[in-house]
Amino acid sequence: MSARPSTARHIFVLTILLLIAFALRIYQLDYQPVWGDEAFSIRTAGYGLSRIVAGGTDTHPPLFHLVLHGWQALAGQSIFSDRYLPLLAGWIMAASVYAIARRIVSPRSSLIALVLAVIGPF
Repeated sequence: MSARPSTARHIFVLTILLLIAFALRIYQLDYQPVWGDEAFSIRTAGYGLSRIVAGGTDTHPPLFHLVLHGWQALAGQSIFSDRYLPLLAGWIMAASVYAIARRIVSPRSSLIALVLAVIGPF
């Protein structure tokens, strides 16, 4: 069985938009220096697990710091690899916006929602 032309076109557009979302997020990922909250998260993730969980360094729950700690152990510590984890979260968010919009509204509206998620700077 082959997909209907409109379904195949929809899947093609979806794939292209998700590739664009990834490309926009990875382009010059390590171009700017680390500063502010990002530097704080990287420094905190570099601590031992017991210190991260104990808290006292941040007012937020330690989940991101724990995940980043594991990511640094797996991928190494560089500006690029430290920023890659949030990049993946942003890319998954864009795909999730599409999936939720498709379930709630319509296939066409879900593509519009995805375009907005793709070009959104945050």
